[in-house]
Amino acid sequence: MFSPSAEDKRHLLHQQILGEWRGLLAMLALKEIKNLNVLTAKKVEIKLRDKQPNPLFLEALYKLIPKKTLSADTAWNHLYLFLFQIGHHTRPVGITSPTTLVVTPTYYYNHIDQNKIPWFDGKILQDPINYLSDLEKEALAGWLDSININLSVHPGQKDEKILQKLSGLLESFVSDLDADLNPSVGVTSFGIEKGSGIFFHLDKPAGAGEPKGSDVSLVTSENRNPQMPMLLVDRNIATDWGKQLKDITVSGSATLADIPSNDFITRSQIGSHTINNAQMWQPKELFTEKLFVVKGDNAFSGAK
Repeated sequence: MFSPSAEDKRHLLHQQILGEWRGLLAMLALKEIKNLNVLTAKKVEIKLRDKQPNPLFLEALYKLIPKKTLSADTAWNHLYLFLFQIGHHTRPVGITSPTTLVVTPTYYYNHIDQNKIPWFDGKILQDPINYLSDLEKEALAGWLDSININLSVHPGQKDEKILQKLSGLLESFVSDLDADLNPSVGVTSFGIEKGSGIFFHLDKPAGAGEPKGSDVSLVTSENRNPQMPMLLVDRNIATDWGKQLKDITVSGSATLADIPSNDFITRSQIGSHTINNAQMWQPKELFTEKLFVVKGDNAFSGAK
């Protein structure tokens, strides 16, 4: 169901399925950039026991395993399940596929934190393009392009028809991102083993590349050298500047779009991002609507 829906533009569910597929790939690619330590992968094997009786369910499941695959070294009984942790609960949000790389579950209501993944609407993943900053688009585009290249040179026997369809979907995704390709590779990994066929190309997320300067850093007066720069963090900045939240950089890959729905930030934490080289402040901590004037000389003794 997933593969035909994603490939056939005339299919009734094409836009939804394609959006979910893109949304899951974006999560995997941006794991490091968005500090998604809550997103992990777990190996799943479907195999029969040789010396012991097998449960009827396992035997039936084994017989139903699909045969179609992009590469001969990638089987449906050796997969990776992608898990997302919210609090004490860890739930599945996707799984690898030998024909489309990944697929989403049929049901994953509230399995993903919307504060961390804004392209999740509480029920399904959406096409992430309109939710990404320029830095994220460049990183995702570079990651997708690298995967496409790796698939084309993947060793062993391949189903050229499946490869062509998947390659077309990846190329279309890169084109729609309309961004420069950032080829940086992250330093973390999902732990996907080398012998996992085409799934190994998903193991490392994208890297951030060269960090961009902050758009909200306060400019200091002459002869002032504060120990830590001050970053003014407020949603209204985007409205005042006529920009979207995702396009205003706070620090590194963090943007104003990372402000949680409850507006709670600390000096060093915004959403899933930790800021170590500056302090974040909100306008309510610095400004007031009322200004009081205290008459008299030396009203505050000792004040400078």
